[in-house]
Amino acid sequence: MEYGFHLRKNGYRESSIDRSVRVLRRLSKHCDLADTEEVKAYLATLDWSLGTKEIASNVLNGFYKLQGVPFSKPRYRRVDKLPFLPNEGEIDQLIGGCSRRVSSFLQFLKETGARAGEAWAVKWTDLDLEQRTVRITPEKNSNPRQLRLSPRLVGILGTLPKDSLKVWRDGTLNHFGRLFQKSRKRIATKLGNPRIQAIHFHTLRHWKGSTEYHKTKDLVYVSRLLGHKNIGNTLKYIQLQVSDDDSFICKAAKSLSELASLVESGFDYVCKLEDGTQIFRKRK
Repeated sequence: MEYGFHLRKNGYRESSIDRSVRVLRRLSKHCDLADTEEVKAYLATLDWSLGTKEIASNVLNGFYKLQGVPFSKPRYRRVDKLPFLPNEGEIDQLIGGCSRRVSSFLQFLKETGARAGEAWAVKWTDLDLEQRTVRITPEKNSNPRQLRLSPRLVGILGTLPKDSLKVWRDGTLNHFGRLFQKSRKRIATKLGNPRIQAIHFHTLRHWKGSTEYHKTKDLVYVSRLLGHKNIGNTLKYIQLQVSDDDSFICKAAKSLSELASLVESGFDYVCKLEDGTQIFRKRK
């Protein structure tokens, strides 16, 4: 707790503080934190990924530095790999199987590509339901942005209770995440699809960035959408294949209202027939 307070004083994000405290609590249950070699030996036996062990090593290094205890940090290095990318049908199945509160949060992440912490911080005053826009306050030193929302999402958000300052109420994102994980496990088991179990909040950011690049081939646009200050952070999205299915859903529009509805639903214009009918398509 002393270390957590130290991090808070030095301006660390709540999610980082919570993660650091959880790491120390986990280790303290199985070894004596005062014995640095015992801690390192126990850490080596855990089946955590190299990335998680690297985070734990950094936490321990900061903890012992505050205590004035000499510590030789283990040399764990995460292995870079492409993130898991589900197809849109799997994402929609997950969203459809969750409660209204959780599903609205997931739909928001899917449409905006926002980080989970950015979405969790959204207040009612950041939303303009009439103009269908939201202001995103950035995390991780990225850029603020204003994004459009679909009529469907606006309708869902309009049904949520407005009994707190923030859209998804007060509390911690970690607790909310645990509620999501229970729903995800239930849905994956019910559908017999273990891939759904691999979908995390951040997966939807990867999916959005990859989908938008797949549509536009515009790296600058995707970088601005995601709030990246360094376009190098956006480069990984061009390596992700959204889908190997080249089939499309085709729709025809004759009236202005039909045309507007298809565009709002993400359909792309293809051509215009002699009778004035306009053809649109969207990848399945």
